[in-house]
Amino acid sequence: MTLRIGALALALAVSAARPLSAAPDWWQIRLASGDYLYELQLLELRGDTLVLTHADTLVRVAVADIDELRWVRPSEVRLGGGGGQSTVGTLSGADDEVYRLTLVSPEERRRTIEQLVREHGVKRPAGGS
Repeated sequence: MTLRIGALALALAVSAARPLSAAPDWWQIRLASGDYLYELQLLELRGDTLVLTHADTLVRVAVADIDELRWVRPSEVRLGGGGGQSTVGTLSGADDEVYRLTLVSPEERRRTIEQLVREHGVKRPAGGS
């Protein structure tokens, strides 16, 4: 019994100590139409189509339709030291990385997305479609 409680306590301590960087990379897309897609994970680039996941669903977006990609960083609020300004900045997405694709050529847009998928894409398990 003591061994089980000790193992449970160790498992809880390890999971609580997991750094924020271990959280999944969440992305938001602003489309040329002005619509937004939220809570996405990059999967792959197939030709001129970015394939993403949203929960259990595959989402396909034409690269030409993407105005902006935003890497939504995990929020972490630390009390003390920074006053209220750091809390407001954290909650408003001040730490997010924003890629304004409308400012670059179609070739550069595709290269940027390829690089982001390489660095932040979800790895499919072997045998995945």
